[in-house]
Parts: sequence; C-alpha cells; structure tokens
Amino acid sequence: MLTIAPGLFMITLSAIALGAAFGGYLPLMALWMETLEISFQRIGIVSGTTAIGIVFSAYYAPRLARRFGNVITINLGLLLAAIMSVAFRYTEVFGLWLAIRFIGGMGLGLHWVLTEAWLARIVSDKGRTKVMAIYASAIGIGFAVGPVIIWVFGFMTVIPFYVIAALLILAALPIYMLRNDEPQMS
Repeated sequence: MLTIAPGLFMITLSAIALGAAFGGYLPLMALWMETLEISFQRIGIVSGTTAIGIVFSAYYAPRLARRFGNVITINLGLLLAAIMSVAFRYTEVFGLWLAIRFIGGMGLGLHWVLTEAWLARIVSDKGRTKVMAIYASAIGIGFAVGPVIIWVFGFMTVIPFYVIAALLILAALPIYMLRNDEPQMS
C-alpha cells in the first residue's frame, strides 16, 4: 500500500505541466528553426544545448535549494525557463539561441533535480519505486500532450511559445502551494 505523502499530488501536477511544456517546446523550436532554413545540424546543436543546461543545473541545484529553499529555487527555475522559451522566438542569432537554450535548460533542470530529491525525502524506501514511477508517468503524460500545442496553435507565430511559457508558470503553482511542506535540505 502506498502512503500519499504531502507533496506527491502537487509535484505530480507540476510534472505533467512541465512535461507538456517540454514535450511541445522541442518540436516547436525545431519546426520554427526549419522555417528559417536553419540546417538540421544547427537545430540539433541548439536542441542539445538544453540537455547540457539540465545536466549543469544538477550540480548547483542542491546548493541553491539549501540557500533559498526548494520552492523558491524550483519556481525561479521555471520562471527562467518560461522567459527563455519566449525569448528564443524573438531572435535569429545562433549564439543567442545557444545561450537561451542553455539557460532555459538550467531552469528546467532545477525542477527535475529538486522535485525528484523532494520525493525521495518524503517517501519511505518501501514506496519510493512506486512514487518515482508515478512521477515519471506524469512527465511522460505531459510529453505526450505537449505536441498538441503545435497542432492547435501551429508553429509560425509567437502564440505557441507563449503557451509553452504559460505551462511552465502553471507548473510553478502546485510547487508554490507546497511552500509550508517543503523538506529541509541537508
């Protein structure tokens, strides 16, 4: 039997919104860059920069959380990722795209690293596998829903970029609601 720890439901909701934003953003970015006749290789490099930012954030996330708390750190990361998602659409400079995607990846990474660590702290060893499966499923559901943004809003205008940003802000709300229940960083 799985005991529902405070935070599991809200973190799961946040993970769905984050997954939807990320699942929509990757193809959106690539499709839009393709309309600018950017090469496949450059699109791949820009896309990969996001992953580098995510990995980079894993190193700093615990330090930031100890200093500012999980809720503030996660939500500032989501806000940063939202701003970078919109900023990406307003430039056509390759170097800026790399910087924007790296910074956006760091923002996304703060959510992933800290919410997984949060779940690991609030769940017993016996229930951890089930909880992490729920968390991974939530992100997966979001990934599956994300491309619908392109189907509904297209990819030629700024609107889907703002929708992605709105989803990232939406992902911050359940985390904010946990501000009185966050575990202490050791």
